[in-house]
Order: sequence, then structure tokens, then C-alpha cells
Amino acid sequence: MGIASASFTIIIRDENPLVLAEGFLGTFGSEFLQPKSIEIHLPGRRVEKVKGSIDAGVFWGKDSLPAKLPGETFVAGTEFTTLERPGDWLALPRDLPHIMQRLREYSEESAQLWRSKQTIDDDVFWMFWGLCRVASGPAQGGYFLRQQLQSAKRLEPILRISSHLSQNPRPEFTIKFFTRSFVWSDFTSSFDAERQQWIAKPQLQSERENAVSLAEAVGSFVRRYNDAEVEWSHEKEHSPDLRGSVPSELQARLGPPQTPRRVKDLGNSVNRNH
Repeated sequence: MGIASASFTIIIRDENPLVLAEGFLGTFGSEFLQPKSIEIHLPGRRVEKVKGSIDAGVFWGKDSLPAKLPGETFVAGTEFTTLERPGDWLALPRDLPHIMQRLREYSEESAQLWRSKQTIDDDVFWMFWGLCRVASGPAQGGYFLRQQLQSAKRLEPILRISSHLSQNPRPEFTIKFFTRSFVWSDFTSSFDAERQQWIAKPQLQSERENAVSLAEAVGSFVRRYNDAEVEWSHEKEHSPDLRGSVPSELQARLGPPQTPRRVKDLGNSVNRNH
């Protein structure tokens, strides 16, 4: 049956990508997704886990996360886990200077490789995940680490952020939001084998609140940049659709997908039919 996923991407060009990375961590990373794991790649050359990452030695796309991470505990009455002592790991703003130092060092090395024509572009890949602020039920919310997917019988991070930083041949900052969580979906993570269908949630108040919170967090950062581009996608091979009302909430704040727009014009593009 496979595991469904969903993603959306933001691209900002002609701005200093390191300044953008610091600003993104300082806003989105403090208010919505608190990093507890960060890894940095110089593609094809080296990779590191930033000191303080809760999943040290485990790399996305290569290794599976363990069934239980240090200090991880289930929140009673929910499918979610959290951390007993979140300050034991990466924390913002405390660790932001060290994180930015590592990103700058990787970016400088990448730029040197580009100038010496050892690579065709200047690109640093990094990603983070951690405690995500979501509602888990009516009048119940908090910062959660992972969700137990019932049909897949595995824990998955609520949200992962991956990013590409490039200075040459043109400054570019790309952010991709990736999820396998059902916190925004109209369906539960349970599958009715007899009826061969995903079980719908009885009410969607929390899911709508989560979509608004995510869109507001993204919008507060993206609206600062005149030519930011936004697109979203649903992985169609597996079901159900995990996006819920996230696309409509994003469109209401940022304009239609796959269409470059200046932020100052977005107010005229608000879609109120959602």
C-alpha cells in the first residue's frame, strides 16, 4: 500500500541565501517547527549532523529513525510523541550562531569548488525537523515530535524542512516542506481493509486550524520577498491526500501555485472560497 506524502516548495532568488536561512530559522524555526535535528550536505563530498541533533548518526534518505529517540515519550490520549527535556538538544535561539557558522563554512567551501570549476553549481543542501506546533484534537495542542501512523505501524516526523543554498551562478534559496503526517488530512491514518478505504475523520476543526497555522507561519516569512515562487504537490502513487486545506490557505496568503508574484500584489489575489 505504501506511505502517502505531500510537499510544497518555496523558491527565492537574487537574495543572500545565508541571510534568508538565518531569517527563516529565526521566525519559522522559533514559532512553528523547533529544530531538534539538522544535517548539512555538500553533495557528493561530505555530510554532517549538527552537534546537538537528537538523531545523531542517522541521515535522511539513507537510515531509518529508531523506534524511540532519547527522551521521546507518547502524549497521553494521542498518536503523537514529544520530548521530555527538549532543551537537551538543539534549541533556538541558543544554537542559531553555531548552526549559521556551519552553513557559512559549507557555503564557502562550495563556492570555492565552483570557482575552481570542480562543480557545475554552488549548492549546499541542509534539512531539519523537530517539535512541530499542531492541534491534536479539539482544544488540545502543543509541540509534537512524531505521529504514529496506524496502518503503516511506524512513527513519522510531523514535518521535515529541506533547503538548498546556492550563490552561483545566481543566488537562490529553496525550501521544501515534506510530510507523511495526517495532521492536515481529512482522513485518519487507519485503513479499513474490508471496505478498502481510508477512514475519514469525524470532524476537521483541528485540521483546519493546523492548515491556518502552517500557512500563517509560511506567509509571515515569504511575504517579505517580492518574487518568491510557491508550488505544492501530492504524491499520487499512494493515498490518501495529506494536504487537506493547506493549498487553499497558502493560496489565500501567497497567490496561485507555480505563478511568480510580487508580494505587494498578493492582497488582490486572496481566495475566499475555502
